[in-house]
Amino acid sequence: MFEACVIITLTGVVAMQWFMSVTYQERFEKIGKLLKKIQETKEDKGHTHSSQKPSIIQGDMDIIHKGRKATVQALIYPKRFK
Repeated sequence: MFEACVIITLTGVVAMQWFMSVTYQERFEKIGKLLKKIQETKEDKGHTHSSQKPSIIQGDMDIIHKGRKATVQALIYPKRFK
């Protein structure tokens, strides 16, 4: 009787693992296809606007602290940032 219960339990465990592997394999294939499609359609952002980088960014900057506001003229040199 004990051996029959063990065999039925092991058979159930193997069946559940097989079912899960089949189900998740299909889902992983769908996700893989979606990722491949996204990678093919996205643009290479590393090379866009490389000739249009500004040498100086200038404008007004507002600093607010505890309800007080200070407006200053900001001058930023982006090439110096690393």
